[in-house]
Amino acid sequence: MRSVDNPVHQSDLVDTLSSMREWLDDSKITARGFRSTRNAAGVVTLHAEFDDETEAVTFSELFRAA
Repeated sequence: MRSVDNPVHQSDLVDTLSSMREWLDDSKITARGFRSTRNAAGVVTLHAEFDDETEAVTFSELFRAA
């Protein structure tokens, strides 16, 4: 299993989650697990787990600048 962490500023969270969900649905990919943490500066880190390494890498590359 491959874990991917994507930091997102809190103000961009809704749009980023929507984009992630749309991409996952369109790609017919299911994340094995998905959770989030937030620090005092308002940065939310989205943690996604995938069974497939290629899916994890692609997800990370698409959303790392989110």
